[in-house]
Amino acid sequence: MKIENVAETTQKVTLDNGLRIFVTEVPHTRAISVGFFVGVGARYESDEIAGASHLIEHMMFKGSRKRPTAGAISLALESVGGMMNASTGKELTLYYAKVPWEHGDLALDVLEDMIRYPIFDPVELEKEKRVVVEEIRMLFDDPQSWSHLLLTQEVFPKHPLGRDIAGSIESVLAVSRDDLLGYIQQNYGAPNVVVSVAGRLNGQQVLDWLVRALEDWPVKPVPSYVPLRGTQKKPRVKVGRRKTEQAYLNIAVRSIPRVHPDRFNLLVMNAVMSEGMSSRLFQEVREKRGLAYSVDSWFGLFRDVGIWGVSAGVDPKRLTEAYDAILGECARIREELVPEDELQKAKEQVKGRLVLGLEDSFSIASWWGRAEALNEPLMTVDEVLKEIDRVEAEEVRRFARQWLQPGRMNVTLVGPFGPAVKKELLARLE
Repeated sequence: MKIENVAETTQKVTLDNGLRIFVTEVPHTRAISVGFFVGVGARYESDEIAGASHLIEHMMFKGSRKRPTAGAISLALESVGGMMNASTGKELTLYYAKVPWEHGDLALDVLEDMIRYPIFDPVELEKEKRVVVEEIRMLFDDPQSWSHLLLTQEVFPKHPLGRDIAGSIESVLAVSRDDLLGYIQQNYGAPNVVVSVAGRLNGQQVLDWLVRALEDWPVKPVPSYVPLRGTQKKPRVKVGRRKTEQAYLNIAVRSIPRVHPDRFNLLVMNAVMSEGMSSRLFQEVREKRGLAYSVDSWFGLFRDVGIWGVSAGVDPKRLTEAYDAILGECARIREELVPEDELQKAKEQVKGRLVLGLEDSFSIASWWGRAEALNEPLMTVDEVLKEIDRVEAEEVRRFARQWLQPGRMNVTLVGPFGPAVKKELLARLE
């Protein structure tokens, strides 16, 4: 067992089986948050079992060795005022709970038991498959969600990163209980699991409990993923025809991976474009031109690649005007240096949102657990703030010039349009 101090109030412990634990004492809160971070997600699945990570996440709540029903699991924490939930991403599956501080041992026990000893009752599995199928159908009924799915398919064509996390109706219905248990056996090994606890706690007591409970977690190789190969050589446009009152427009490019020297430049550039009502996209597209109620830029970072994009809901009759306005702001940040006062505002916004987002005990637990599970360098908040302060206008422009080129752009549109709109949108990128 190896013990390190990674911050003033945070200890990292690596067990002999490779499982990593973070314990952070937050004395001012009256809560304890626990997160189990498993370094596997939708991009690790084959086409045949697409959606397995997400379905497994659902099934973990359906019964365990100590609490054999979904009701028993939920009652255990709800009866003391606590809560629990989970999420599945492309590269990470998270199970977490938050309870009053005196019930921290209960939260640890519930999560450890349901993740290590799930029942996966066949009857419950078939019921949950139908629930997930309805979730997938809901996505296709929502034009905004559908437009985002079309976008990821264009940015990451024929690759697991381009699939919906829930999989397809066909793959979900076809996956078997043995498939799911085999997936857990393969991907939930100790070296691929991080447990992070934060809140009002006695660090040594929590650590002693975790070591006893987790030191026998089986060792399995860390899973591998299919890397994204090839480069995009020309822009792409995909149109989904749907009778809607609003057109759902997305423009996105492939971008940098999660651990990249330019990631802080990306944070600041994104803030300039879309952080708050004073940002460029909000001011130009909504305030000055009245073209959209909602317009935002966003990004996602993965192990070997990333995505940066802009999404807007616009009047179909004013689609090209909104499209040109967004492209104009992309061109502006590529070609012009961000003025110093605007750059400072963006950096302060990024730093402020970061600091405010860490007021909660779960956010603190997630800060360490997520970074470790995704193989990011472990940085304190102060270290990250210093990196943001170092960002310069020339570096933001260099980043935008490299990644926001029209030839790299992917455009998806859902709305009441005919085939001619595709040629029109492509022509505006040339």
